[in-house]
Amino acid sequence: MYRLASVLVLLCCLARPVSAQDWSVVPLGITDTLRAFEQGSSGDVFLIGDNGTVRMAFSPFTDWSLVNVGTNADLLSLVRQTATQIWITGRNGVVRVRDNQLEWNVRNIPDATQDYIVFSRSSGEAIAAGSGGSIWKSEDLGVTWSLQNSGTTTPLHAGIGGTFAEGYVVGDGGLILKSTDVGETWTPLPSGTIAALYDVQFIPGGVEVAGANGTLLSSNDGGTTWTPRPSNTTATLRALSTSGQNANFHLAAGDGGTVLRSLDNGLTWCLMDPGVTTDFYAARMFDNNLYIAAGADGVLMQTETGLSDGCQFVSNESEAAAPGHALSAVWPNPARSEATLTFRVDQPQHVMVKVFDVQGRRVGEAFTDRAAAGVIVPVALDVQGLAAGTYIVRVQGADFTDHRRMAVIR
Repeated sequence: MYRLASVLVLLCCLARPVSAQDWSVVPLGITDTLRAFEQGSSGDVFLIGDNGTVRMAFSPFTDWSLVNVGTNADLLSLVRQTATQIWITGRNGVVRVRDNQLEWNVRNIPDATQDYIVFSRSSGEAIAAGSGGSIWKSEDLGVTWSLQNSGTTTPLHAGIGGTFAEGYVVGDGGLILKSTDVGETWTPLPSGTIAALYDVQFIPGGVEVAGANGTLLSSNDGGTTWTPRPSNTTATLRALSTSGQNANFHLAAGDGGTVLRSLDNGLTWCLMDPGVTTDFYAARMFDNNLYIAAGADGVLMQTETGLSDGCQFVSNESEAAAPGHALSAVWPNPARSEATLTFRVDQPQHVMVKVFDVQGRRVGEAFTDRAAAGVIVPVALDVQGLAAGTYIVRVQGADFTDHRRMAVIR
């Protein structure tokens, strides 16, 4: 009996995940979901969440003070452009902007039917992407907003921009949009996935995205091709972060207490153990090796041992580089007269692109030819003769079959 009990104790201990990260809970006294962090040049960090939650703290980030921005809306995104300028967006078009006088101003987006996330262009300029596919742009600190050509009604979840013309937006169905004209027009890229994508960030030499089913993708050629990275999880990943001190250090966080860390610019990842099953919506890596993750039920956690070796390694680079195909979203969607999608194959092969109605009847054939490896092929979809409704665009090669939904309006 004693031996059996000893064996059970030993098995229990062996079953526990290896972890050298000492995560601790920072009590905030709230149950609102926390959704975004942003650090300023003076070292202060803002934290936002549901029901108008805004908190601010300085290192070591254990004492968070209340900030009143004049709304009870659920707040979804946060951008700091300078030490004083801060943009916050939320549900139903809510926008609050703090100016150089530290005043919070109402800068709501004209379309209040959507929820918005915001990302920076340059000081005083920002772009907002919506839950109904709308993209708005402001060049005057949010005083006025102009609607841009997104070409989609697909929900958009995150975006990045900078002082240059290039920008990216990600959303449902593996949608990745790119702009090269300061956000005025957007073109879909072939992501190679239909997983919903929830965050995107610039990394050294490229771009990185994260999403449902443990999806991690990176591109080093401006979004022409995307390489999947092994995460060893099926959890939805909702937040990405890089270290300001070393941009090759990355953090990803998501549902079920999932936290992943990379020290080689996202090529390989290891699984951390925060010791909770909370869904995380925000994560940050700070230069002093302090990691913070926040999410549902007001849970805020941090560790100062994020670079320790007690992290379960999950890399499999050869598997990530396996041949395959990539397929963009249909754009614009919905369409009136003509739409476009693009595909890319990693092996030369014959490819057919056909259009079917929801009853499975073929109503059109848009492409049938041999495709070269590694070349993005644009396909025009003529929908002028189609009735209003939903259609399936099927792309079939020698070793794959994939599809996209397309809506036609009149």
